[in-house]
Amino acid sequence: MVNEKKTVLIVDDEEELLEIMTFFLEDLGHSVIQSDSGSAAFDILKRTPIDFILSDVRMRNGSGLDLLDWCRQAGINIPIILMSGFSDISAAETKARGAQGIISKPFDFDYLKTLLADYG
Repeated sequence: MVNEKKTVLIVDDEEELLEIMTFFLEDLGHSVIQSDSGSAAFDILKRTPIDFILSDVRMRNGSGLDLLDWCRQAGINIPIILMSGFSDISAAETKARGAQGIISKPFDFDYLKTLLADYG
């Protein structure tokens, strides 16, 4: 459903980006939980229902790829979109590892809105 509100976990070690994305998603009516590392995000997933994950690829204490691998190994099948300002990983590789895709930072907020609707 296009207008379905979701609980979104945003994982990024850039505090300013977390705040901007949180504001945008909450303005759309979504609930947002923030994390600054893959390992902290995985701990959140163990105790909190999440509908959608947006995760940076490169972070300390567990990258977005680590988070993706941990989720898939644990049988957590939440849609995950990886975000990258610069990465040597391809969209094909992220999909092969179980992500729905990868988007470049900075990204178009209308595109992010479409992604949330498509993976509901």
